[in-house]
Amino acid sequence: MISSLLNLQSHRLKSESAISALQESKDRIQAIALIHRFLYKDESMASVNMRTYLQDLVDYQAKMQLEDDHAIQFNLEVIDTAINLDTAVPFGLIVSELISNTYKHAFPQSTQDGKVTIVMGKDEDQFYFQYSDNGEGLPDNYQLKAE
Repeated sequence: MISSLLNLQSHRLKSESAISALQESKDRIQAIALIHRFLYKDESMASVNMRTYLQDLVDYQAKMQLEDDHAIQFNLEVIDTAINLDTAVPFGLIVSELISNTYKHAFPQSTQDGKVTIVMGKDEDQFYFQYSDNGEGLPDNYQLKAE
């Protein structure tokens, strides 16, 4: 419902930056909404299956980018595990932001075919996560500024 309201609002806007900001908000809301959808399927309503959740998140983001004509292939290597809600929500927002940034910055030219690999696994009692793409990368003269 909130996404629909933001969608209606975006049709009234003329500024590309405002439209983009609303789209980013819709993406974040959708990341949280997907988690809640999975929670309702879980009897305990306490955890989210990460393999299914990440696949749905990637599918949603790809669908939202269709007008950009990007040919980005996502390869998910995610273990079949569930994580608790307190971890799943911020993690989902981070992944959603990574995917969004991939479309905006790693492959700014719609003719460039891209590959993204998302890996999530577990070593004994710790999870690990890796996100990589074959996009443009940072310019050679890029310098990280300390704040």
